[in-house]
Amino acid sequence: MLKHQKYVYVDIGDQKKFLKVRFLKSRSENNNPEAYVILDKISIKLPRNAKVIKYEDLPAEVKDKLKLKLSSSKK
Repeated sequence: MLKHQKYVYVDIGDQKKFLKVRFLKSRSENNNPEAYVILDKISIKLPRNAKVIKYEDLPAEVKDKLKLKLSSSKK
C-alpha cells in the first residue's frame, strides 16, 4: 500500500521492470534532483495505485545516478 505517495516507480524500459524511488515532497519544487532517493528495489508487479514516471522525465542528475546504480547491479 502506498501511503501519501511517498514512493514513485521509474520505468527503466527493461521488460516491464520498475525501480522504486523515494520521493520527498518537501523538496519537490521545480523538479529538484534532491527530491529523489534511489532505492535498490526493482519491482515487476506494481501496486494498483502506484505512480509511474518515465525515465526521460527525470532530472539529469537523477538519470546519472540511476545509470550508475543499474550498471552496478547488472554485474
